[in-house]
Amino acid sequence: MQPTIIGVLGKPLSGKDTVIKAIRESDPSVAVISFGTILSEVKVLKESHRFWPMLKDAVSIAESGGIVPGDPINACMGQLITEAMYAGKTRIVWSAGPRNEEELHWLDAFSKQHNLKEQFLYVDVPDEEVYRRRNGRNEGRLDDREEVVPVRLKNFEEITKPVIDRLRKEGRLTEISGIGSKETIASRAIEALDLKLRDPEITLPPMARR
Repeated sequence: MQPTIIGVLGKPLSGKDTVIKAIRESDPSVAVISFGTILSEVKVLKESHRFWPMLKDAVSIAESGGIVPGDPINACMGQLITEAMYAGKTRIVWSAGPRNEEELHWLDAFSKQHNLKEQFLYVDVPDEEVYRRRNGRNEGRLDDREEVVPVRLKNFEEITKPVIDRLRKEGRLTEISGIGSKETIASRAIEALDLKLRDPEITLPPMARR
């Protein structure tokens, strides 16, 4: 099966994690790559993290709500996607990426080089929903702090929205609403990406199935 990169895009706190959880449940063998999670790990582990030399300067940028330069992100993503492919993964989710034109250009070139398919899903919520969710959250990633959210929303409009507009214009973007229960949002994502939730009994021998 030709491997597929699934880029899940959206504003901060739009429901991307809910969508990614649904994708994982549709296929437990899927690989998920979250640059935000990697940055949090780098901050905690520092020199002992394998990506410290590559990402040490990116931690402070992310903490302030800024956009990390593309070169370290692309190098990190390229390594992780390659590792996932060598591990036999056929679906590789890029959480919150590509976030800007440079990353999209890099991904298109990488996908062409490695014969990968691409899917892009945009989880759409209004700004007021982002603030409502932030006020209800006790803790989060480096860049989910209350004072950082307005900066991230501004960066989204200026830097990521043009990527979404381009993908939409090129007919490469699938869009869903991020409003509703987690179950509803998950169902929309599965349908939009044309995934099927895996039957937990399909791996059982016929006599063991109901």
